[in-house]
Amino acid sequence: MSDENSELEPPDPISNSEVKRFSADGSVGFPHVRVGHRQALYQTPRSSRRLGAFFYGFFMYAEINQALESLRRNGALPLTEWPKGAPVTPRDLDLVERRGEWVRVDQVEELDLAYLRRIAKDLSLEVEIEYFPVVGSTNRMLVERAGSEELSNVLLTCDYQHAGRGRRGRNWISPYARNLAFSFGHRSEKALHELGGLSCVVGLAITDALADLGLSNPNVKWPNDVWMEGNKLAGVLVELINSGAGTLVVIGVGLNVALTDAERMQIDQPVIDLVSCGIKRARNDLLIDVVGKVTSYLEHFENNGFAPFIGAFNAVHALHQKQVSVHRAGIHICENHVCGMFSLFFDLDHANNYEDVSSSNIERFNRFFHKMLDGGIYLAPSAFEAGFISAKHTDDVIETTLSAAEVAFADLATN
Repeated sequence: MSDENSELEPPDPISNSEVKRFSADGSVGFPHVRVGHRQALYQTPRSSRRLGAFFYGFFMYAEINQALESLRRNGALPLTEWPKGAPVTPRDLDLVERRGEWVRVDQVEELDLAYLRRIAKDLSLEVEIEYFPVVGSTNRMLVERAGSEELSNVLLTCDYQHAGRGRRGRNWISPYARNLAFSFGHRSEKALHELGGLSCVVGLAITDALADLGLSNPNVKWPNDVWMEGNKLAGVLVELINSGAGTLVVIGVGLNVALTDAERMQIDQPVIDLVSCGIKRARNDLLIDVVGKVTSYLEHFENNGFAPFIGAFNAVHALHQKQVSVHRAGIHICENHVCGMFSLFFDLDHANNYEDVSSSNIERFNRFFHKMLDGGIYLAPSAFEAGFISAKHTDDVIETTLSAAEVAFADLATN
């Protein structure tokens, strides 16, 4: 999560039945939650924030969207008519200055709300579609409206996100009207602990929708990325809002459709887009393709849980059963394979049996454990015990853990 959630109350405590305590290496025991999936948990937004959400969604970018509408009607916009102090500049939206006016030189396919609604109706896709050319973050808009509105089956989309969020709270970089960014509100009747695997179902739905369009062998990187040939094609951010009457799930999706080389250079990991994969599909139709598959899979998940999806998910999971090797600050950690449980074996090339792990560097593990403890992170206190990834581990917890690990690795490297 990002700093915008600093006012939220923490999640409910974990019941004793969900906790297993360990004690080894002379350290006290700490709780480790059963296996789940990485999803962000929100409490219902406070009433004092609802008015702020209204202003955020409808006023902060209203003048920008009005200016864009004027440009669409007239073919140009006088320089003086761009809103002063706006968080987005004309150049952010690929507009060019010519003879005292802003104009659009390159042809783009902007989303068409009337067309989207018509196609959704023709396909019996029961969604309420909302569209704004420019927003801050589609996920944030839905999350902040959740306390005062029924947002089930609401699709919110845009042509440009000024503050879209990717993994670990990072900005999602996307050019105007050349990729897809949308959020979908889904009301779940399931309890929070039953929602583990939901982000994997969404990732699977996206890969299957793209495969239907002819994309060959797209993969999912657990839990929230869609990969193609080892490059990121799409990202999924699932946020859970506990409203006291069920759970509202806000599913944010960013899908790379067409990126320039310059835009790729701004991104901190290898990326790919549909056009470079040979998939040419109008953005409006592509949006309906993906949303239709997501809603279908969500309905199946509501009725049957994650179990029916496991085989299909493992078939497209890019890292399924692959060995993990971590190199940081000259420190080497080995993990047997990718799964919901983990152990940390220092200075090993492989960890297949007890003989292997017995030769790991226990002293280095103990130092790492205590350094993480200093940073407020409670790992299993023995090198031979397992940790678990859980739905209780929010993005904020994961970010804090990774930051503490950076400090711990640096300390091991210098001492």
